[in-house]
Amino acid sequence: MNFSFWGGSSFSATVLKVFLEHNFQPVLVVTTPPAPQGRKRELAKNELQILAEENDIPVLAPAKLKDNNFKEALNSYGCDFHFLTAYGKIVPQEILDLKGKGFINLHPSLLPKYRGASPIQTVILNREKVTGVSLFLMDQGMDDGPILKQKAVAIDVEDNYSSLSQKLAVLGAKLALETLPEWLEGICTPEAQDTSKATFTRKFTISDGKVNWEIDTVSSIVSKIRALAKEPGVFSYYKEGTKSVLTVKFYDVRAETNEMNRPNINTYFPGKIIRQNNKLLVMASDGLIEIKSLQPAGKKIMTAQSFLNGHSQGIFISNPN
Repeated sequence: MNFSFWGGSSFSATVLKVFLEHNFQPVLVVTTPPAPQGRKRELAKNELQILAEENDIPVLAPAKLKDNNFKEALNSYGCDFHFLTAYGKIVPQEILDLKGKGFINLHPSLLPKYRGASPIQTVILNREKVTGVSLFLMDQGMDDGPILKQKAVAIDVEDNYSSLSQKLAVLGAKLALETLPEWLEGICTPEAQDTSKATFTRKFTISDGKVNWEIDTVSSIVSKIRALAKEPGVFSYYKEGTKSVLTVKFYDVRAETNEMNRPNINTYFPGKIIRQNNKLLVMASDGLIEIKSLQPAGKKIMTAQSFLNGHSQGIFISNPN
């Protein structure tokens, strides 16, 4: 069978890697164009394109999907169907209507719940216990086509965006390998989604990552960092005396247990830093958080111990002014 593989993120690269490990190779990869990265903003290929080229798979990276040259090139591969996951762009109806059996989408949630741009981050933020993957037939709507198959998986208490994304990508790839042959043979019957149960996710922005020590609880801060530390980032401000306020990003944190047994707990206030046995503890609205790794502006990611060696007298504040 001939099929194209559409994607644009590390999630899609992981799915393709599993496909290749099982000798299920597309005739073509369609992905997003190289984008500016790093401080120098140099154009760089994404992980999916790099993986495809390493395996001698042709790649198309159109800036516009309605471009006639792209449509002609896509048609020339004679694909029986098209497989899409984490592509990041809306596919227009004229592409969905191309010859073949259509587009199959692998989505990292149990549809119709958590449609949209950020299902993995959102389930972590919402402190869900279970999520999963869905294979469905694409139409013009947002993740609302009929479902072929789904599979659920537990969310571990330590899962962050990267670990859960990897877990779901592997799970989804294996589900696709099991399901696609059945679908092509007409064994698998698509079932319409219950749109009354649909929920939608949104793309997160930099402002979503700010920690408000006076309002945010321990559990909400921990969930926020696990969900958003990679993208768009979770941050706060460090103030020490008359020095300039420093922006700090957080990467690895834990809820500190037994905090009410600690001496002087009633003298703590939101944002207060407590150094205890080389731990970096910070007071949130309802308890203490242990920060294990963080990144001051202009520096590399460092351990709590390294940060405390140079920043032991200040506090975290919610706003820089």
